Amino acid sequence: MRPLVPSDLLSPEDYARLRPSLRPLLLARKAARRVVWGDLGLSFLFEDRWTLLYQVQEVLRAEGAVDEEAVDEELAAVNSIFAAPQSLACTLLIELPEAARRARELPRLAAAAGAVSLRFADGSLARGRLRGPTTERAAVFFLLFPRGEAEPVALRVGAGVGCERPLPPSCRRALARPQASSRHGGSLRDLLAVAAA
Repeated sequence: MRPLVPSDLLSPEDYARLRPSLRPLLLARKAARRVVWGDLGLSFLFEDRWTLLYQVQEVLRAEGAVDEEAVDEELAAVNSIFAAPQSLACTLLIELPEAARRARELPRLAAAAGAVSLRFADGSLARGRLRGPTTERAAVFFLLFPRGEAEPVALRVGAGVGCERPLPPSCRRALARPQASSRHGGSLRDLLAVAAA
């Protein structure tokens, strides 16, 4: 993914006006790109340009940030993690709502975050590279997977978890096709144009 730049963002006024139209499109997009292993407390979200722009716009909205420095800081944080050519970006969440289970399992699952791989239709395996800060008590991890020519078909988590499961059909479809966000400029305004077409 090419880096996000300030011109990719909507003004706060435009975002506020377009948010009711954008929100359902982006929530549906995220749902199609999410893989939930509820029994293990793991949730994987395969990001793209539009989901990341939405995240940035929402953070800026929540913080009431409108100055150039705040925008640059937020974009730099996202770009330092996700901007890499020929890669699939993924946010891994460890979701353990029960305090006792979280205290017991979080260190093991956090260690497993460094052992996540994608299996492709041609049988090849690509190990995710952890990006950003990590600790044994962290519950959010950022991964980049090298993108091959073949379609991603399964996720594997090693290091104490030892599990491989197929990707749901909606996720496979979302990851297999070329990124519409790349073909259409990649701004959130472009997403509305694509949805209207």
